[in-house]
Amino acid sequence: MNLWLRLAIFFLTVRFRSRCSVLGPTVINFRVLPSDLDLLGHMNNGKYLTILDICRLDLVTRSGLLRELTKRRWYPVVAAQTIQFRRSLYPFKKFQVTTEVVGWDEKYFFIRHLLTADSELVALALIAKRFLGPRAARLAPRQILNILGQAPAPPQTPPWLVRWLEDLSAAADNRDLPSRIRTKPFLLQAAQLECDVNRDR
Repeated sequence: MNLWLRLAIFFLTVRFRSRCSVLGPTVINFRVLPSDLDLLGHMNNGKYLTILDICRLDLVTRSGLLRELTKRRWYPVVAAQTIQFRRSLYPFKKFQVTTEVVGWDEKYFFIRHLLTADSELVALALIAKRFLGPRAARLAPRQILNILGQAPAPPQTPPWLVRWLEDLSAAADNRDLPSRIRTKPFLLQAAQLECDVNRDR
């Protein structure tokens, strides 16, 4: 119910918010509701990820991307996400989320969410996101940018993002999983990103 309430509020208010770049940043204010709490009396860790879904919906809606995606029956999916918690959020506490695309490669957009309260960092999340078309056809980030008439060059890849991608690739290494589990490796282009970083130094 909490998610549906926040979604209803979002769709009622998003039309009054200004347009933004498809890369962000966007900022949304929230308040901790009683239904967000866990047994310890602070916001449950799973609620953070639900709120981040709304923040990414805000980005694609206000940039005009959602309308173009709907026309083509394209849709976004999360390939990987990591969140680090710094502080707890207690009942009725106000906080805000800043959402921004920090890079992309041939397959994924990389999105950073910063959650803050009273100008202090509460949590930081990194998302690897890709887009699919009908029958799960894979779409490159440049195709997404092109439908909005935007073709910016990828920003310089921060070293910390390179390390995150390398860690994700290592975590999905088949050799580290039980033999009964079959999976494909997480093929992020960490090596290419590392080359980009070194070249730009």
